[in-house]
Amino acid sequence: MFKHSNRLTWWAAAMLPVLFLACSTLREVTGPKGTSWPLRVSADIPSAQGTVKVLNTDGPNKKVRIEVEYLAPPERVSAYATAYVVWLVPAGENEPRNYGALKVSDKLKGELEIQTPFPEFDVFVTAEPTPTVARPTNKQLLMASVHSTSRAIP
Repeated sequence: MFKHSNRLTWWAAAMLPVLFLACSTLREVTGPKGTSWPLRVSADIPSAQGTVKVLNTDGPNKKVRIEVEYLAPPERVSAYATAYVVWLVPAGENEPRNYGALKVSDKLKGELEIQTPFPEFDVFVTAEPTPTVARPTNKQLLMASVHSTSRAIP
């Protein structure tokens, strides 16, 4: 009986951190902080890094915050570019939608906060000649898939 008790104690001690990690990750994903996905970066802007954070709102829309650091000015990435445009492609659709331009500071940080009714979507950023272009004219520089099956940052 004593050996069985020691094994049970060892098993419980070994599983406690695993259960704690699982619960804390779940809280992070579904908690008030929202869920974050890393932005994949093109070789054209290798220093850049960023995240897409999705938060629930009181209504049916989701609040989406795109934050980027170490982002070179758009004119350095593309000759005629004046803005970085954020595009969303809702799940099941093929056409990107212009959701606005990242505001980039002198410290090479960019951010944009938007609301969308779409619970799942792909998001990407391009360097464009104007922030109001109807379709992307340059290649994707930053991208992420915001889907329940894609990997979020815990």
